[in-house]
Amino acid sequence: MLSAETPPVNSGSTVSSPTASPLHTDFTIKVPDEQNSIYKTYVYVLKKGSDDDQLLPIVVRTYYNDTKYVELYNYYTITSN
Repeated sequence: MLSAETPPVNSGSTVSSPTASPLHTDFTIKVPDEQNSIYKTYVYVLKKGSDDDQLLPIVVRTYYNDTKYVELYNYYTITSN
């Protein structure tokens, strides 16, 4: 996600996360994982602050025990511009 050459594309559909999404989430991506994994990772792509903003904020949560999670935030990736 962070090392991609282009930002993630909003497919028009969003997956639901195990807990409430962070505020201002534009769409949610579930990262593919190994079958029967106890850890599940979700990437929340937030709405940009303004049209001039060249950064696309994201939040990454890795869930364990269904609804407990570790969150990484304040990560940014470039926009398609």
